[in-house]
Amino acid sequence: MIETNLDNIFNFAETCFWWKVIACMLVLFQLIAHYQKSKITLHYNKLNKLNHEFIENSNIKNMVYRPWIFAITPFLGTLVYLIIETLQKVLGKWNFDREIIIAEDGGTMGIDWYVDSDGVGRPVFKEGEKPKPILILVPGLGGGSTQMYTHALARVAQLRGFKCGTALFRCSPTLPITSVKLTCSTSWEDIQDIVDYVNNRYIIDPITKEKRVRFYGYGTSLGANLLGLYLCHSKQQCPFDAASLFCPPYDIIGG
Repeated sequence: MIETNLDNIFNFAETCFWWKVIACMLVLFQLIAHYQKSKITLHYNKLNKLNHEFIENSNIKNMVYRPWIFAITPFLGTLVYLIIETLQKVLGKWNFDREIIIAEDGGTMGIDWYVDSDGVGRPVFKEGEKPKPILILVPGLGGGSTQMYTHALARVAQLRGFKCGTALFRCSPTLPITSVKLTCSTSWEDIQDIVDYVNNRYIIDPITKEKRVRFYGYGTSLGANLLGLYLCHSKQQCPFDAASLFCPPYDIIGG
């Protein structure tokens, strides 16, 4: 009979020690995150009626920020974000229905429509069914539809009944470069081409010429800059029901 020394294979006492260390670290991180929580402070022009009504009639003024326990410092936040985004790109199961848009000068752009749980990608309108509002996400400098911040918003929006698509700039990942013009911080005309395409193809009913579904836009970083410039130039011709800009370079928009 061969005797097996279990202590050499699995040191129970040592394992319990490290589990205790991990548990103490988690409790410590939780306490630090709780200590760092703070109520959001809003700075806005109270003479702007639209801003004032939005803040007073929404829950945004009561929101409280608390960092995630694994990202309690800016460095940890950046590190954890990069790790999770990389894992998401490798292991993620997001499916897209890509729609290509060709600009007048031959440049290639597009939209990656998120495929819903029912297997539907780009917007489909069926008689007797209430159409889903459409949300176009305009990503930051990296472009494409693989950023975690884009997925996070799209996931929540889909659960709330939105049809989501990510705008693809010229020279976005996996798109061919077919024009001498590339996307830069002032390429708001490209956003106009994408918005006009969606508006003419999906928002406006081809028969009645009436608006048949709500239309929203959301931009992040460079995408917020481009979307903001588009809003400034389009003015009353903008087909959006509402648009949101997250972390735009305000100095560029102001210039």
